[in-house]
Amino acid sequence: MIGEILSERNVWVRDTTPAHIAGRVGPLNSGTNFIIFEIDTGGAIQQIVVKTGKASATNSADTMTRDEFTEFMAGDVILAPNEMTPAEAGTFALQYANDIVTSGLAGTLAVQDPEVMEIYNQAWSGQSFQDDTGNFDFSSFEMNMVMTDYYQQQTARQAQWNDPTFSQADRNNAILSQAQRLMQLENQYTGQQLDWTALSTDDDLTVTIEELTNGNPELASWAERIASGAVSEGSAILEWIQPAALEIANSPYNRTLENEKRKAGERGVSEAGLAGQVNSLRERYGLESSAQDLSSWGTRMYMNEISLDELEEQFKLESQALYPNKPLDVDWNTWASPYQTAFQDVLETYKPDFRDPTLQEYLTGAEAPNLFEFKKKLRQDSRWEGTKNARDTYYRNFSLVGQKMGFM
Repeated sequence: MIGEILSERNVWVRDTTPAHIAGRVGPLNSGTNFIIFEIDTGGAIQQIVVKTGKASATNSADTMTRDEFTEFMAGDVILAPNEMTPAEAGTFALQYANDIVTSGLAGTLAVQDPEVMEIYNQAWSGQSFQDDTGNFDFSSFEMNMVMTDYYQQQTARQAQWNDPTFSQADRNNAILSQAQRLMQLENQYTGQQLDWTALSTDDDLTVTIEELTNGNPELASWAERIASGAVSEGSAILEWIQPAALEIANSPYNRTLENEKRKAGERGVSEAGLAGQVNSLRERYGLESSAQDLSSWGTRMYMNEISLDELEEQFKLESQALYPNKPLDVDWNTWASPYQTAFQDVLETYKPDFRDPTLQEYLTGAEAPNLFEFKKKLRQDSRWEGTKNARDTYYRNFSLVGQKMGFM
C-alpha cells in the first residue's frame, strides 16, 4: 500500500582516515551509524536517511566507505536535519509516510516528477522555504512549485482545453483517460476494486463519455476538471477519494493510517520490553541504571545493533570494576547472599539489595569482605540498638556483670 515503509537498514559509514595516520596497518574502527528507510509514495521509492550517532562497526550494519556514502547521498534522498536515536528515526520516517498519503500526493503524477518531489522534500524536512523568523514560507514554496514542469503542464492543459482546434472528441478522450487514472487511484485508496469495463452498457467493454457520465457522474466530473487543467489529481484525492476511503472501515487508506499508529506503538512497546530485560540483567550484576541508558540499550537491541549476550559481557566487566572482590562470572545476588542474610538477621529488617548504601559501601570496598567483620560493623549501626537482638545482648551482658559483682 502507498505510504508504507517498505524497508529499513542500518548502515555504518567508516570515517575518513586522517592523513597523519593513513599509513597505519589495519582499518580504523571508527565511523557513524545511519538508518536508511524506503517508503512507497505511489511513484518512485523515496529513501530517508537518518544519522544515529558515532559508533564502532557492528556485524548487524552494512558498511560503506565515506566516498560510497557521498555518492549515495547525491541521489534523491532525504537527510534528516538532526541526529536522532533509532526510535526517533523510526518516528521521523513514519511521519513522512503518513504525510505523503494525507497530503494527497501519494499515487499521483506529482510524485513521479523529481522536481516536484525535491521541492516537497525540502519543505517537509525544513531544509528550505523558511522566512526570517523560522516559519514556513508558503509563498516561496508555492512560487517554486508553479515553476515545475508538472504544474506548467497543468497550465498547458488549460490552454489546450480552450484552444478552438481542440475538438470535443479530443476532450472526451482526455476525460476518459483521466477517469481511468482516477479509478486506479480510487482502488488504491478505497480497496473497492472498481471495474472500468463495468461502466459499459452495451457489452462491448469500451466506455463512451455518455456511459461514464451516466454510470459514475462524480468520477466523470472530477475527470473533466482535471483533464481541463482546472484542478489537480491531488485535489480529487483530498476532496473526494480520501473522504470516501475514510468511510470504508478496512480500506487501504484507513489501514495505512492505522498501521503507522500501530507500528509506532509496537515499536515503543518492543523497545520498552527490551529495556526491561536489560534492567533485569543489570540488577543481576548489582548495577544501577538510568531511564535514559535503559531506553538507549532497548533501542539498540530493537535495531539489532547489540544483543543481550553482548550486553551481559559488558555488564560483567562493569560489575567487577564496581565490586573488585566479586568473581567475574558470578552474579551479584549469589555472591552477596550471605551478607544480605546477615544484614537481615542482625538488624532484624528487610533483605537488602545492591541499592542499600550500607551493604553497597561494604561490598564495593578494596578489602575482601568478611562475614564476621560485616556483622561487627552492623552492630555499630544505630539501627541495631533498637533490635531484640541488641536487647538480648544487653541483658546477657548485664547478667554476666551482675554475677561477677555479686548482684545475682
